[in-house]
Amino acid sequence: MAQLLVPDQENILRGVFSNECDEQRGPFSSVFTGGNVSVSRPKLIPLGQHWDLFRRHVAKPPRRVLMFFLEINVGHLRGLGRDYTDRPIQVHVREDPLSWNPAHALIIEDLPRGLAKKAIRDSIRHDPPK
Repeated sequence: MAQLLVPDQENILRGVFSNECDEQRGPFSSVFTGGNVSVSRPKLIPLGQHWDLFRRHVAKPPRRVLMFFLEINVGHLRGLGRDYTDRPIQVHVREDPLSWNPAHALIIEDLPRGLAKKAIRDSIRHDPPK
């Protein structure tokens, strides 16, 4: 079965864990680099439900604790790639549903570090609910 691309109008969430950030510098660029970066689609599963989902299936306390989510629009991310001055890059976000997360998707390309930093800066940060 062909896997579809996530539409530009949708937003995606990237869970950021304690091993991917520090309190002073924030998230490391590695949260958006490496290719096949796991993200999730809040259009299919609301942000509020992602906290428990990720804590149960992705977090591995005490060394990998879910700290926050970054949210960015797919079309905006693709635009950042197109306009990237060092080397314009086509960014694709592909649907990749998993049994535990039917909203799972992948950023296919290995984003350059500078582009990843721009994506982080342009993302909305969602801290855990109190």
